[in-house]
Amino acid sequence: MNPNSFGKSYKRLRLPDGAKVVIIGGGPAGSFLAIDLLRYSKKIGLSVAVIIMEKKKSMNIDEQKRSECHIGECNYCAGGLSPKIGDALKKMGLHLPVGIIMDKVVIINIFADWKTISLDVLREITSVYRGSRPGGRSDSIYNFDSFLLESAAKEGAKIITAEVTELGYAVDGRVVLTYNGMGQKMESDFGK
Repeated sequence: MNPNSFGKSYKRLRLPDGAKVVIIGGGPAGSFLAIDLLRYSKKIGLSVAVIIMEKKKSMNIDEQKRSECHIGECNYCAGGLSPKIGDALKKMGLHLPVGIIMDKVVIINIFADWKTISLDVLREITSVYRGSRPGGRSDSIYNFDSFLLESAAKEGAKIITAEVTELGYAVDGRVVLTYNGMGQKMESDFGK
Protein backbone atom coordinates (compact mmCIF):
# COMPACT_ATOMS: atom_id res chain seq x y z
CA MET A 1 0.00 0.00 0.00
CA ASN A 2 1.25 3.46 -0.91
CA PRO A 3 0.02 6.81 0.46
CA ASN A 4 -1.23 9.38 -2.05
CA SER A 5 -1.01 13.17 -1.74
CA PHE A 6 -4.20 13.17 0.39
CA GLY A 7 -2.67 10.81 2.96
CA LYS A 8 -4.88 7.86 2.01
CA SER A 9 -3.42 4.49 1.07
CA TYR A 10 -3.97 2.83 -2.27
CA LYS A 11 -2.96 -0.48 -3.75
CA ARG A 12 -0.57 -0.12 -6.69
CA LEU A 13 -2.01 -1.70 -9.83
CA ARG A 14 0.24 -3.99 -11.84
CA LEU A 15 -0.87 -5.06 -15.27
CA PRO A 16 0.13 -8.58 -16.28
CA ASP A 17 1.92 -9.21 -19.55
CA GLY A 18 -0.71 -9.46 -22.30
CA ALA A 19 -3.23 -7.33 -20.36
CA LYS A 20 -6.12 -5.63 -22.14
CA VAL A 21 -6.83 -1.99 -21.25
CA VAL A 22 -9.98 -0.33 -22.57
CA ILE A 23 -10.10 3.46 -22.69
CA ILE A 24 -13.55 5.02 -22.96
CA GLY A 25 -13.35 8.10 -25.17
CA GLY A 26 -10.89 8.93 -27.94
CA GLY A 27 -10.58 12.65 -27.27
CA PRO A 28 -7.27 14.22 -26.24
CA ALA A 29 -7.22 12.68 -22.73
CA GLY A 30 -7.97 9.15 -23.98
CA SER A 31 -5.53 9.41 -26.88
CA PHE A 32 -2.73 10.81 -24.71
CA LEU A 33 -3.30 8.01 -22.17
CA ALA A 34 -3.14 5.36 -24.90
CA ILE A 35 0.04 6.80 -26.42
CA ASP A 36 1.78 7.13 -23.06
CA LEU A 37 0.67 3.67 -21.85
CA LEU A 38 1.79 1.94 -25.05
CA ARG A 39 5.14 3.74 -25.13
CA TYR A 40 5.85 3.02 -21.46
CA SER A 41 4.79 -0.61 -21.82
CA LYS A 42 7.20 -1.08 -24.74
CA LYS A 43 9.95 0.63 -22.74
CA ILE A 44 9.62 -1.85 -19.86
CA GLY A 45 9.01 -4.86 -22.11
CA LEU A 46 5.36 -5.36 -21.21
CA SER A 47 2.86 -6.42 -23.87
CA VAL A 48 -0.43 -4.52 -23.44
CA ALA A 49 -3.44 -4.43 -25.75
CA VAL A 50 -5.02 -0.96 -25.68
CA ILE A 51 -8.52 -0.47 -27.08
CA ILE A 52 -10.10 2.97 -27.38
CA MET A 53 -13.92 3.00 -27.46
CA GLU A 54 -15.08 6.19 -29.21
CA LYS A 55 -18.74 6.83 -29.92
CA LYS A 56 -18.33 9.57 -32.54
CA LYS A 57 -18.19 8.37 -36.12
CA SER A 58 -15.87 11.23 -37.05
CA MET A 59 -13.22 9.84 -34.73
CA ASN A 60 -13.04 6.51 -36.56
CA ILE A 61 -9.91 6.72 -38.70
CA ASP A 62 -11.09 4.14 -41.27
CA GLU A 63 -14.39 5.98 -41.70
CA GLN A 64 -12.60 9.31 -42.06
CA LYS A 65 -10.70 8.11 -45.07
CA ARG A 66 -13.94 7.09 -46.80
CA SER A 67 -16.47 9.77 -45.96
CA GLU A 68 -16.95 13.30 -44.69
CA CYS A 69 -17.82 13.52 -41.01
CA HIS A 70 -21.20 14.87 -40.07
CA ILE A 71 -21.65 18.39 -38.70
CA GLY A 72 -23.29 16.83 -35.65
CA GLU A 73 -20.02 15.03 -34.92
CA CYS A 74 -18.24 18.26 -33.97
CA ASN A 75 -17.70 18.56 -30.23
CA TYR A 76 -17.93 22.38 -30.37
CA CYS A 77 -14.88 22.78 -28.11
CA ALA A 78 -12.39 25.56 -28.48
CA GLY A 79 -8.97 24.43 -29.57
CA GLY A 80 -6.49 26.66 -27.79
CA LEU A 81 -3.29 24.80 -26.91
CA SER A 82 -1.32 26.37 -24.09
CA PRO A 83 2.48 26.61 -24.22
CA LYS A 84 2.63 23.72 -21.72
CA ILE A 85 0.62 21.48 -24.07
CA GLY A 86 2.87 22.57 -26.95
CA ASP A 87 5.92 21.56 -24.87
CA ALA A 88 4.32 18.19 -24.03
CA LEU A 89 3.55 17.49 -27.70
CA LYS A 90 7.15 18.27 -28.66
CA LYS A 91 8.50 16.08 -25.84
CA MET A 92 6.31 13.22 -27.11
CA GLY A 93 7.52 13.77 -30.68
CA LEU A 94 4.03 14.70 -31.89
CA HIS A 95 4.27 17.47 -34.45
CA LEU A 96 1.02 19.17 -35.39
CA PRO A 97 0.21 18.96 -39.10
CA VAL A 98 -0.31 22.36 -40.73
CA GLY A 99 -3.87 21.41 -41.77
CA ILE A 100 -5.17 21.24 -38.21
CA ILE A 101 -3.63 24.53 -37.07
CA MET A 102 -6.14 27.35 -37.27
CA ASP A 103 -3.78 30.14 -36.19
CA LYS A 104 -1.15 31.28 -33.71
CA VAL A 105 -2.24 33.58 -30.89
CA VAL A 106 0.01 36.62 -30.49
CA ILE A 107 -2.28 38.96 -28.53
CA ILE A 108 -5.24 38.53 -26.20
CA ASN A 109 -7.88 41.24 -26.03
CA ILE A 110 -10.12 41.62 -23.00
CA PHE A 111 -13.24 43.59 -23.80
CA ALA A 112 -15.16 45.48 -21.11
CA ASP A 113 -17.93 48.08 -21.26
CA TRP A 114 -15.51 50.90 -20.65
CA LYS A 115 -12.18 49.71 -22.01
CA THR A 116 -10.34 47.11 -24.08
CA ILE A 117 -7.13 45.70 -22.66
CA SER A 118 -4.60 44.04 -24.99
CA LEU A 119 -2.07 41.59 -23.62
CA ASP A 120 0.91 40.34 -25.60
CA VAL A 121 1.32 36.56 -25.51
CA LEU A 122 4.78 35.73 -24.17
CA ARG A 123 4.86 32.09 -25.31
CA GLU A 124 3.21 30.55 -28.34
CA ILE A 125 -0.44 29.58 -28.04
CA THR A 126 -1.76 27.55 -30.97
CA SER A 127 -5.37 27.49 -32.06
CA VAL A 128 -6.36 24.15 -33.63
CA TYR A 129 -9.48 22.68 -35.22
CA ARG A 130 -11.21 20.32 -32.76
CA GLY A 131 -13.94 18.91 -35.00
CA SER A 132 -15.57 19.18 -38.40
CA ARG A 133 -16.39 22.88 -38.09
CA PRO A 134 -16.28 25.47 -39.51
CA GLY A 135 -18.37 24.25 -42.42
CA GLY A 136 -16.70 24.46 -45.79
CA ARG A 137 -13.24 23.44 -44.59
CA SER A 138 -11.79 21.35 -47.40
CA ASP A 139 -10.24 18.87 -44.94
CA SER A 140 -12.84 19.03 -42.17
CA ILE A 141 -12.42 15.36 -41.29
CA TYR A 142 -8.90 16.02 -40.02
CA ASN A 143 -8.55 17.87 -36.72
CA PHE A 144 -6.60 17.86 -33.45
CA ASP A 145 -8.67 15.02 -31.97
CA SER A 146 -8.35 12.80 -35.04
CA PHE A 147 -4.59 13.56 -35.22
CA LEU A 148 -4.14 12.35 -31.63
CA LEU A 149 -6.35 9.31 -32.20
CA GLU A 150 -4.39 8.46 -35.35
CA SER A 151 -1.15 8.85 -33.34
CA ALA A 152 -2.51 6.42 -30.72
CA ALA A 153 -3.37 3.95 -33.49
CA LYS A 154 0.17 4.26 -34.88
CA GLU A 155 1.49 3.34 -31.41
CA GLY A 156 -0.66 0.20 -31.52
CA ALA A 157 -4.03 1.15 -30.02
CA LYS A 158 -7.11 -0.43 -31.58
CA ILE A 159 -9.96 2.03 -32.22
CA ILE A 160 -13.55 0.80 -31.98
CA THR A 161 -16.47 3.06 -32.85
CA ALA A 162 -18.89 2.25 -30.05
CA GLU A 163 -20.77 3.85 -27.18
CA VAL A 164 -20.16 2.29 -23.78
CA THR A 165 -23.53 2.04 -22.03
CA GLU A 166 -22.70 0.11 -18.87
CA LEU A 167 -19.78 -0.88 -16.65
CA GLY A 168 -19.69 -3.83 -14.28
CA TYR A 169 -17.35 -6.44 -12.85
CA ALA A 170 -16.76 -10.06 -13.77
CA VAL A 171 -16.50 -12.71 -11.05
CA ASP A 172 -12.69 -12.52 -11.27
CA GLY A 173 -12.73 -8.73 -10.71
CA ARG A 174 -12.10 -7.60 -14.29
CA VAL A 175 -14.09 -4.65 -15.60
CA VAL A 176 -16.85 -5.61 -18.06
CA LEU A 177 -18.03 -2.98 -20.54
CA THR A 178 -21.36 -3.21 -22.36
CA TYR A 179 -21.47 -1.19 -25.55
CA ASN A 180 -23.55 -0.19 -28.58
CA GLY A 181 -26.83 -0.73 -26.75
CA MET A 182 -27.05 -4.29 -28.07
CA GLY A 183 -25.50 -6.03 -25.12
CA GLN A 184 -22.08 -6.45 -26.74
CA LYS A 185 -19.57 -7.00 -23.95
CA MET A 186 -15.82 -6.67 -23.54
CA GLU A 187 -13.65 -7.43 -20.54
CA SER A 188 -10.69 -5.30 -19.50
CA ASP A 189 -7.82 -6.23 -17.18
CA PHE A 190 -7.58 -2.65 -15.98
CA GLY A 191 -9.44 -2.27 -12.69
CA LYS A 192 -8.83 -5.85 -11.60
